[in-house]
Amino acid sequence: MTFAWPHLLWLLVLPLALLGWDWLRGNRAQRNVGHEKILRAEAGASRLSLDASNKHVARRRYPRFWLTIGLCLSVLALARPQWGRIEEQVFEQSREILIALDLSRSMNAPDIKPSRIERAKLLIQALLDRLAGERVGLVVFSGTAFLQSPLSTDYEILREFLPELKPGFMPDDGTDFQALLKTSAESFSSTASTDRFLIILSDGEAQDDNWKPMLASLREKKVRVIALGVGTQAGAMIPDQSGGFVKDERGAVVMSHLTSDT
Repeated sequence: MTFAWPHLLWLLVLPLALLGWDWLRGNRAQRNVGHEKILRAEAGASRLSLDASNKHVARRRYPRFWLTIGLCLSVLALARPQWGRIEEQVFEQSREILIALDLSRSMNAPDIKPSRIERAKLLIQALLDRLAGERVGLVVFSGTAFLQSPLSTDYEILREFLPELKPGFMPDDGTDFQALLKTSAESFSSTASTDRFLIILSDGEAQDDNWKPMLASLREKKVRVIALGVGTQAGAMIPDQSGGFVKDERGAVVMSHLTSDT
């Protein structure tokens, strides 16, 4: 048998010391009983008796004996005795998953119901429900990018963030994939034995191609990139906050399409 907190067993000294002290005190009491000038009295509702024997001493010592036993058992319980052995496989995972969510205005397009951004958040929620033990983080991006939630096994943090994320959350609009890849590369750990995954949810409408040189840094860190295109080739118009649709500088309604090549 083992104990979870064996250091608490030192507390057994206290009840054992109490038992020893009571035993010595009882021996003195027994010697004093033999003196003929000392009598013991017991009084009841209808009787009174004088007794010079030592029976009452033994009766009086019983309660303290049981008190000591009770204290010893309490100390043993606090030390948490354990016996037997069960071998159980412990799940250990050295996998890091960084989720990148596009928050540009085009993610409001409804060609994927209810909208691109809402479908992307549903995909993230479904992924979190299937994970167990991986370290997961969240990067949000549009015209800039930043690490919203560092890598952690606490998925509840991400679940709390998701409902609040929407286009307009970022200070700059647009889709800057260079900022996304740079922020993502810096967010992974430097542990050599870790499997790293970058999952990008976007419609792929990049501002330019200056993000392509960033792929080398991802390869150096052995990051596997999974790009999930959210949208359709047919595309859709982008609703704005006034109830209309986003227009370009010429006043024409902007039609947003899934850019699969990106």
